[in-house]
Amino acid sequence: MLHTLHETKHDILLAHERARLAAHHYACVALAQLGAAADPVPLERSSAQVGVVRFDPGSMSA
Repeated sequence: MLHTLHETKHDILLAHERARLAAHHYACVALAQLGAAADPVPLERSSAQVGVVRFDPGSMSA
């Protein structure tokens, strides 16, 4: 991928990746994945339990 980028975009990509490393982005992602794996309740079910209302456009009359 890097060889297909112009020099400026190459520098931008590397700066972006350095910033992610400096901010420990990999640790945040790992913690989020661990939390998702440890949660026994799927997202759809848990959002319904807290009263999230889903809009169904087919239920509206013309």
